[in-house]
Amino acid sequence: MRRSVGIVGVALALVVSTVFVGLIGLAHSEPAAQAGTATGGVTAQAGPSVSYTFSDFFKVPYGEWWDMRLGLYGDRAIGADCFNATSIKDKICGDKNGDGIVTAESGPNYMNWYPSPIVIQAARANPTIYAPFRMSVVASGIPNYTVTNPVMLPLCTDLAVSITGYPACPSTLPAGTSISMQWYFQYLDKNSATWVDNTCGTSTFAAEDGFISMNNISLTIDLATASRIFGSPTSSVSAAQSWWGTYTDPTCLNQKVVEAGFANWAENLGGSNAKFGPYDVWSAYQYWYSPFKTNFVVSVAPNGVTTVNIMHVTWAAEALLARWFFWGPTQYATNVNDPTKARGWWGMELPWFEDFHMTATIAATTSLSFTTVVQYGFQQGATPGVDGTWGTADDMPTWLWQSVLADYIQPANGAHPYSELSLYSSNTYVHTQCGSIYYGTQFSYDYRPQNWMIKSGETLTFHFPTGNVPLCDLYASPHDGTTGASDPNTLVFKSGPIMPIDTVPTPLGTWDPSTNTLTIVGPASNSLDPIKPLYGAPWIELGPPPLLRVTTNPAVPGKISVDGVARDEWGLTWVKIAPGTHTVSFGGLNGLGTPPDQTVSTSAGATTVVKGNYVALGYLRVITSPAVPSTISVNGVPRNDWGMWTALPVGTYTVHFGLVAGYNPPADQTATVTAGTTQTVTGTFTLSSGAPGPDPTTFGYLRVTTNPATAAQILVNGVPRDDWGLTWVKLAPGTYTVSFGQGYGYTPPAPQMFTVTAGATTTWDAPFVAHGSLRVTTNPALPATIFVNGVPRDDWGMWQSMPPGTYTVSFGAVPGFTAPAAQTVTVTAGVLTPVTGSYVAGPLIGQFGTSGVPIAGLPIVSAAAAPSSVGGETETLAAWTRVAGA
Repeated sequence: MRRSVGIVGVALALVVSTVFVGLIGLAHSEPAAQAGTATGGVTAQAGPSVSYTFSDFFKVPYGEWWDMRLGLYGDRAIGADCFNATSIKDKICGDKNGDGIVTAESGPNYMNWYPSPIVIQAARANPTIYAPFRMSVVASGIPNYTVTNPVMLPLCTDLAVSITGYPACPSTLPAGTSISMQWYFQYLDKNSATWVDNTCGTSTFAAEDGFISMNNISLTIDLATASRIFGSPTSSVSAAQSWWGTYTDPTCLNQKVVEAGFANWAENLGGSNAKFGPYDVWSAYQYWYSPFKTNFVVSVAPNGVTTVNIMHVTWAAEALLARWFFWGPTQYATNVNDPTKARGWWGMELPWFEDFHMTATIAATTSLSFTTVVQYGFQQGATPGVDGTWGTADDMPTWLWQSVLADYIQPANGAHPYSELSLYSSNTYVHTQCGSIYYGTQFSYDYRPQNWMIKSGETLTFHFPTGNVPLCDLYASPHDGTTGASDPNTLVFKSGPIMPIDTVPTPLGTWDPSTNTLTIVGPASNSLDPIKPLYGAPWIELGPPPLLRVTTNPAVPGKISVDGVARDEWGLTWVKIAPGTHTVSFGGLNGLGTPPDQTVSTSAGATTVVKGNYVALGYLRVITSPAVPSTISVNGVPRNDWGMWTALPVGTYTVHFGLVAGYNPPADQTATVTAGTTQTVTGTFTLSSGAPGPDPTTFGYLRVTTNPATAAQILVNGVPRDDWGLTWVKLAPGTYTVSFGQGYGYTPPAPQMFTVTAGATTTWDAPFVAHGSLRVTTNPALPATIFVNGVPRDDWGMWQSMPPGTYTVSFGAVPGFTAPAAQTVTVTAGVLTPVTGSYVAGPLIGQFGTSGVPIAGLPIVSAAAAPSSVGGETETLAAWTRVAGA
């Protein structure tokens, strides 16, 4: 639910201290519908090809650096004392809850309890719960990142002005050709920080706050491109080798002028202690860009191919990367209040990468691919439930992904006067953090919404969880409004499935319920303010799915269709369905009046109940004695010749018998049809040799048969005539539409139009499709959604008639079980095809059970059992990958 927004009369007072090195932050919740600002849009422009994939929500384990953040920033594991088991052995994390047992998060669902970034000392007043995820990007043809201006790398002239004594650049920089770049980013843990300190003579571990990163950058370039970027000579390979040997030190202990120049260049861009930079990171990081050590190891091959390996240890590299990705060559500092001026390839700006691997080729345009863990980008939220009132028992927990920009504090440092959040200094939004003292109330913005207008060529694919996820009980989780305290140990969690329940724009993309995958293909615009939206777009809020319960009255095998898709027969047993408006319709059955369609609205977390009331009909059977080709009319409408037998609504009818040559017809008869019975009317004809028949110039014959013979009701111009077929019924010349009533076990042909001509016979052997039956069960019986050809049909099982053919049956996730593989089955006419999906019970994963009650404690991890850190640079990188869950 997009929360309501408001205005505060006094600018937000910020408590900022220079000791807060590397504070993180993002949205605490989502404001309601856009209000109070001008609306507008940006026309989607053709752009590069960029494909984003978001996956592994809740599945990425936390590295040891998370436990280093507690002292300054207050990040806490949920359901455990520590984020990472190694932290226990390294004595970085201890017994937080005082129960004498030290535990660590040991498996999904991984979550982080994060205090408010606005007032650190009172941080426990307004926390947010986040879960990690992975983002992968594949892009090509990206403009604005070129060899001429690579953005993410310097030119020689940039390095020359960043440090005194840099070797002279060429008077004219060579044009260069292309840059092959690999970039690996990861935060330091104790093991890797100790390695850096021992190898490079730094003091990173002493300064550790969980946000110091190592960046390993590898460039493969030719001599001309190396000269353009760094200023190395192009005259010969030996000259280049000598230059690199003079101005870099591969040992890491000493930092020479090229290495220092690179560090200064990055610091100048991100902003230093005393001076802002064009990509100033302060308001996205709450500290300035602060390198510890930069080391170059360079080789020049005989063919001139130059390999430059850079190790850059620093604070705030992730913030600078995010600035580059979003703003591109456009400077953040001069356009901070107008994100539409950005010329980067990413439509949003979220810095909190881990286990970041990027490969890029920079030439006339840039192609790149990378994968990274993203933190502080998927958060717990809420809606006020059906009653619309915050803080009541029906409040519903949700999870939210939305587009944001990086800055989360107002400008509060004289050397760093810029913030993307400054436009929101007088705005508020409803905070919906579980356990917050501000829950359900208007409070200041602590994140910067972004309106990402998805362009042509951009695709976003979200693979959301298919099983149960933690859902914080908003009503049962306590908060203390007196002391302003919130505690992750007091939070109460339930568990359940989630699905998209609210999006901006609406509709947004294509949702595959069988895999809980949302795919957005650009262009996708919206009407939010492109400069100052009051919530992010795309906005994807996920919550407990609505349930749809459908019954028939009386219980009959009527086919239940929702939005035109046949789901099951007899009823629907609480099937999970998307929130919104749906049309429920009921299949016809011979002898019963079909219930009208019903339009219903389904809401997240609520059950919608629909009852289809079938009305019992009666049957009217008319025969002639003797059997003669008399046209039988009921209430003045010719029904069939020779006789008729069909279902009609309860009531009184007048039966008329048409002329037959040589017979006197009987008088009209009145027949009363009652529910569930057959009323038989016999018309007795008497011989009369001179009696006339009907005028042959006034009628033609209509002959209709069903193939195979089916007890379907035949309608002409919408009026029921007879069942099974029409035996040369006499009709006045003209055009008629023949259709068929619904019934069990067949698909009738589509209606057709025919022309009846005087004296002629019009025939139609109508092709019916006889069904078989498909029955799907689960073993054991579980509330799994049954999918047929990717379409959800029902939960718990399905049994309905289906046209013959081949179908793919798949089974939805059920927490605590491994779902069976999809099965391909063949349905044959007149045959029952049974399918059983066997679920395998497994241990509950993570910290939350299916009972709605948190599992008490996690597996005990002692210091002796914690994995050992490994030494050496190569081994350290491998260890990082494992810790980050790569």
